[in-house]
Amino acid sequence: MKHSTHQHILQICAQLDANSLPISVGLVKAKATSSLPLPAIIKSINAYKGGERAPEMIQTNESNDVNNQTKTPATPNDLASLIQMVLSQQESITELQEQVIQLKAALKAN
Repeated sequence: MKHSTHQHILQICAQLDANSLPISVGLVKAKATSSLPLPAIIKSINAYKGGERAPEMIQTNESNDVNNQTKTPATPNDLASLIQMVLSQQESITELQEQVIQLKAALKAN
């Protein structure tokens, strides 16, 4: 699991915890701004429940409204947030590229 994915999930867990909501796979997936792999979510939730927290300097200023139906990413206010957002997007692109390669290989096997 990529470091930034883990940190992103820890941030979501902190937001849920701050809103007194249960920390669950479903709520983490609903709050995520991008697709997250299920094993990474489970591992990060367990880490959060075990006391691990995301560093304060990369916490995002997303809305605390968990029921927000529009999943528009928050606009970064500072350079650190912008860097974190770009790294997260690069990681998502890499994961998608790996999935495409796996799907192509599976199609060739058939």
